[in-house]
Amino acid sequence: MKPAISLLLKDLREHGLTFGLLFCGLLFAISLSLLSNAAATFSVSPLEIVRSSVIWIIPLIAFIIGNGLITREYLGRTRLFVEALPVGRHTSFALKFILGWFYLSVLAMICVTLSSVAAQSTDIIDVRYFLLISLKTLTLVLLIWSVVFCLSFCGKLRIALYIILIGSLLFMANNPSFDHVRLGPFALLDQQLFAFERSEFPWQDLAETAALAFAFVLIAWLLVSLNEGSVAEMLAKPLSRRDYAGLGIFVAGGLLVFGIVAEKWTQEPDVFASGDVVTSKEPPISVLYLKSYRGTSEQLLEELSQVLASLQVELGLPTLPRVQVSLDPSLSPSEIDYRGKSSVLVSANFVEMNTFNWSTIRAVVIHQVLQVITNNRAHHEPTHWLLDGLSRWWSEHRLLQSGLSNQAELLARAVYSESKLAEHADIMMQWQRIAEQESYPSAEALAYSMVEFLVLEEGEETMLKLARDWLTSPAGGSSLETVKRLLYPVDRRFAEVTGREWEHFHQEWRMWLRSQRSMPQIAAFLDPLPALQASLEVVEANSSPRIVGRYSTTGDRSDAIEGECVLRHRLLSPFDIETDVQYADKDTGNCQFDTTVHDIIGNYGFGDRVLVVQEYVTEMFHEPIRLNAQRLTIE
Repeated sequence: MKPAISLLLKDLREHGLTFGLLFCGLLFAISLSLLSNAAATFSVSPLEIVRSSVIWIIPLIAFIIGNGLITREYLGRTRLFVEALPVGRHTSFALKFILGWFYLSVLAMICVTLSSVAAQSTDIIDVRYFLLISLKTLTLVLLIWSVVFCLSFCGKLRIALYIILIGSLLFMANNPSFDHVRLGPFALLDQQLFAFERSEFPWQDLAETAALAFAFVLIAWLLVSLNEGSVAEMLAKPLSRRDYAGLGIFVAGGLLVFGIVAEKWTQEPDVFASGDVVTSKEPPISVLYLKSYRGTSEQLLEELSQVLASLQVELGLPTLPRVQVSLDPSLSPSEIDYRGKSSVLVSANFVEMNTFNWSTIRAVVIHQVLQVITNNRAHHEPTHWLLDGLSRWWSEHRLLQSGLSNQAELLARAVYSESKLAEHADIMMQWQRIAEQESYPSAEALAYSMVEFLVLEEGEETMLKLARDWLTSPAGGSSLETVKRLLYPVDRRFAEVTGREWEHFHQEWRMWLRSQRSMPQIAAFLDPLPALQASLEVVEANSSPRIVGRYSTTGDRSDAIEGECVLRHRLLSPFDIETDVQYADKDTGNCQFDTTVHDIIGNYGFGDRVLVVQEYVTEMFHEPIRLNAQRLTIE
């Protein structure tokens, strides 16, 4: 017993500093992740951080521990000390495995505990749920340590084996013909179930993961036991030049094979199978239409070609992704569906659209093109306002025959929304929250007005320079440049490009926007708007919760108001994620004062979280005017 304790104390003395530093590093990383998640405008479950830690942080720590506990010992002289102790080879094997697993399990449970405490503010963390998350995490940690423990005995081959292992995981995860989520470890790490599975313990997945861990431990035991450990000792010798050359050839061959196989998985851009398509090669645009609407489709193709060609030239874009627009008569003129990762796919009922809606569809296409070019980087909050504002500005100003016919409506909407913003509101850092409170059309109008103000104050070339820096230039040519760009404050980048401090520019923009209220073409939109104020209340009737919507006014009272009042509502998850209510349930009624206009009953239960918005629909504006938006907890 004493020799085993001496061996354990030797490992603790030798690796105690490493253990302590890794512990502090994990604690810092988890705390930073939890604080960032709590401070974000829209957050995810804190327990998602546990999943991310199991995927990224725990394997890295396990690799460092395995390299110190096992690999370095077989390469160094400490192995002679271990062999001199009166302990069996298998005792040393078991102690090292238990020590590593215990240490990683402690780190993992600290992560689970901190995340569970943080999640209590938005979720119910009972004992059963905590045990479920803990059991999943500890089982995955067992597998991770077993893999690292086994490969650490492989000495000079371990790097090649790690590459093979990672390549195999990538192959399984990316092969569309292989359902990897049915395997135990992948099933436990499923993004939809890891933090949200409550009903049942996944015993089969846990058993499969534990069995796989046992298999790796068995392989490690065989390496230590075969020929009295001579196999592991031989593998521990340093790599020769021949070994390095062979490893290089092996890696190059593996990458070549993986690249050839992966090419077959890459989906080609969607191509319209119908013959009723008008196309343009440069820029690459296709418009699918019904036979009786060819002329309208050709007009849309011409407008998109014009704005995208100018976008490519003036922003210096080497290529543009394929753009495909399909006519969908089932959509209303104000509805536009869009998606795409490597190409842009848009569906719209463009034959029934007016000039405002046509400008919107052009802006959507430009928006998605910039999204694809930047791999969704432009969609991040500090640059989101420029993405939306530039897209709309380009749609309005780069079409020769447009004549800026929609500018008055856009500025009128921006003036109205700005008047409701708090004095400390920042369109750069609070874009998503402003978009929810004021609606996406109003947020787009605010962004458009800001781009217009930037052009008026500093010139069009300054605006283009900012767009090139934020929306088109690569995020660093190396890893260090990428990290530097990430840590470089966005407001400083704005000041360097434009010569204006962001805070001062933001204040001057708001003052300029307020001054536009007196312009006749803008007042024509705003003067007819009633001074409506919307309110929401959750009441209980017959043991059922009801959402009640009312309206009041600070202006002249009238029994009848032109237009309609609409209440949209949608169930929320327990977490503050971005939510759109465009296709949510809605209740429409005549706008009346000091009486119940909306009464929603039976849709939600106590404890549900609901996003509820109230809007005023008028023919003066093509999109509703949002009066109120609240995230309610039914209680």
